[in-house]
Amino acid sequence: MTFPMAKKARPARSPNAPSAPLQALRDLSRAGRHAECLQHVNALLSGGHRWPELLQLAGRSLVMLGRDREALQFLDRALADRARAPAAWAHRAIALGRLGEHQQAARSDAEAQRHAPRDASALVEIAQDFAATFRYREATAWFERAVALAPGNVRARLGLARILERRGDLAGAREVLDGAMRHAPAEPGVILALADALASAGRFAEAERQLGRILERRPDDVAALSRLPQLRRMTNADAPLLERMARADVQSEGQRIALAYAMGKVCDDLGRHADAFAHFADANARKRRSAPAHDRAAVTRIVDLMIASHGGDVLGRRWPGASESQRPVLIVGMPRSGTSLVEQILAAHPMVHGAGEQNIWGETLDRHRQQVFFAQYDQAVVGDIAQRVSHFLDTLSQDAARVIDKMPANFRFLGPIHVAFPGARIIHVQRHPIDNCLSIHFQSFGLQHGYATDLADLGHYYREYRRLISHWREHLPAESLLELPYEALVADPEAWARRLVDFVGLPWHPACLAHQQTERGVGTASKWQVRQPIYRSSVARWKHYEAFVGPLVDLLDDWQDPLVTHRR
Repeated sequence: MTFPMAKKARPARSPNAPSAPLQALRDLSRAGRHAECLQHVNALLSGGHRWPELLQLAGRSLVMLGRDREALQFLDRALADRARAPAAWAHRAIALGRLGEHQQAARSDAEAQRHAPRDASALVEIAQDFAATFRYREATAWFERAVALAPGNVRARLGLARILERRGDLAGAREVLDGAMRHAPAEPGVILALADALASAGRFAEAERQLGRILERRPDDVAALSRLPQLRRMTNADAPLLERMARADVQSEGQRIALAYAMGKVCDDLGRHADAFAHFADANARKRRSAPAHDRAAVTRIVDLMIASHGGDVLGRRWPGASESQRPVLIVGMPRSGTSLVEQILAAHPMVHGAGEQNIWGETLDRHRQQVFFAQYDQAVVGDIAQRVSHFLDTLSQDAARVIDKMPANFRFLGPIHVAFPGARIIHVQRHPIDNCLSIHFQSFGLQHGYATDLADLGHYYREYRRLISHWREHLPAESLLELPYEALVADPEAWARRLVDFVGLPWHPACLAHQQTERGVGTASKWQVRQPIYRSSVARWKHYEAFVGPLVDLLDDWQDPLVTHRR
């Protein structure tokens, strides 16, 4: 789809845009239908309309679709007409931040704050856009401002609680959520948030009771129904859920997608595998239509750059400015490979803080994009990376000997991570490729996992991941990288738990064998699985779906059974 660029000379326009078409566009944008919104904006722009609100909507849609340079042209034009538009400044900050222009991004955010209205709902909308684009620090500030302005605004409190939980501040999230319960104890959104918090804490029966409160009054509530299958393994007694889900009061395409994933999970648990795959295929097809197209060439380009720039000459030396700290522990791999289980085992150790999935490496390395991708390091660059990450680790825990970052996609940056922290310990979790890919395909991920909705894209992404991991395996020091096969872990959990603790340089502690009893929160899709005693039922699960996995079969060509052999 082409989209006309803004021009310096504008046709005459009415100062007041018609409210009806703009409201329809706002509704599309708020519903997350950004591509569709752009199509309608395109038609209006082609007709010569240049309303500031229209340009701002174009900029927001492009930002949410990841087309940041295009977005800036429209946002700058909108701000030329209306310089006090906080949302336009905020979207400009997001675009500039992702383009690596961090000082300009900070100035744009400051302008957005300066012109922020005394309207909590408007502040929440801006905060939600920062959150959706993984700018968690900015999102927190906007949510906090909304709560301070309107303490009874439930959306603001729930948004702030979700962001705090995402950043690892579970106590702060629960405090904010308790405030929401005091203001609106019967509000379904508050009850859902409480159920999510209880599930993250491993209190699944309590979470199910909270969902039951909603379903007693609204038996076909989509949000509650779609959450239920994630709290436990479904049994034949739960089969009527499928009929309830089929007749649920669906209000949006997002709800339809959530129900399709949930119905797939129920059928999978019940052993109705053909039905399960049909539901998952429907969910993924719908999500694919509403999301930006996955860019295979971009993935390959990043892998090529890292392999070309980070060879033995770069990774085999000590760089000035690097930190000698051994606090960082990174758990990497593909999503759904067992990374959450490995973190849970280690985080049970009293000297370890499990921080979950943090975006610190992506944000910090993005500040030095050119130097990182081409390994153009110097003391200032390496020192800045080391200092920023060290400070972040201190905000997570002051006294833990080891702090775990379990962001699977950090496998992309193992070279730069080793340059800045040669003492960091990296645990690569690998799983049978088709088991792993199907588990991803069956999970509702965010837009950053665009490859997940198509088996061919998923196979390509997996091959590129494996190509890059092979490079790191060859060039990183043996003491820095531990290869952990998921199948071997579940076959002999005690041996691998001891090996993990030894690898990160800590004395053994028996709590690591009772990881499911820890009270730490788990915010990932694996929150139920990691609370269970280690089980083997997920091994060779793909055999149930063998008739459907054609695009993934060639991933087995060079796969070695870890129960027979693994490299180290």
